[in-house]
Amino acid sequence: MKAPYSVGGTETSFLYQGSQLEEDTGYWTPYYNQAVVYAVYGSEANIKKPMKNVGKPTIKQAKETKENIDLKDDPEKTMAGMGKLDYTLVSDKVVKDAIDELIGELEFIGYDDFESNGVNYASPEQFNQIMETTAQFYSNEERIQHAKKMQERI
Repeated sequence: MKAPYSVGGTETSFLYQGSQLEEDTGYWTPYYNQAVVYAVYGSEANIKKPMKNVGKPTIKQAKETKENIDLKDDPEKTMAGMGKLDYTLVSDKVVKDAIDELIGELEFIGYDDFESNGVNYASPEQFNQIMETTAQFYSNEERIQHAKKMQERI
């Protein structure tokens, strides 16, 4: 059976959206961890600006559908699509647990060995999506403190 969603030619059964808003931003990713990173840090990646700090981190999951839906590619992001979809909110507990996992990954011993040109890169195993956010311009400790602050809002 064909997966109902297509992003950049890749078919997927699930789509997620991470933000600090209750409203639909119209941007979707097939990767839950990427949605978590967007919910915590925002999605701005081109310039150094403050990490997103406007509300409670939320994750939306597109509702299951029997329709085949091709999303328009987001020209600024890899494996992200644009479109308005029906969704449900992921529970606060699940989002909080995901931020715990993110913090644990950031605190992983040896994390700062992933450096290039003075920028701290996330562990490639799970959270390399950080490099698609403004968090790429901040130290690992600043990322951890920001994630903890965002987790307290839940």
